[in-house]
Amino acid sequence: MPKYNSSLEGIIVGIILGDAWLEKQKVNARLRFEQSNVREEFFLYLFEFFVSFCKNSPKLRERLDSRTNKIYKTWHFTTLSSPFFTHYYNLFYNHGKKIVPANIIDLMSL
Repeated sequence: MPKYNSSLEGIIVGIILGDAWLEKQKVNARLRFEQSNVREEFFLYLFEFFVSFCKNSPKLRERLDSRTNKIYKTWHFTTLSSPFFTHYYNLFYNHGKKIVPANIIDLMSL
């Protein structure tokens, strides 16, 4: 398993409660994180916590909203599947649906 900073556990809990989600693969889960309207520096700083779990660098996606004629930018990255993420999948998902675990108070103190 890749090395990780102890801060990573608290970060995972926070971003799963927000815009991140976990996907169950055949055996293990992977993390996907996507954020719009975020400063590039912040997103790349956050990505550094996950870099050892990723095969690819984060990507910037731009799309034109034809209704407003504005360009929206979204940063995203996906990790490789790992037992590390499977642990959080088992905590935060019930039959494939994201939930807030009963022990969320304990998880928030990580």
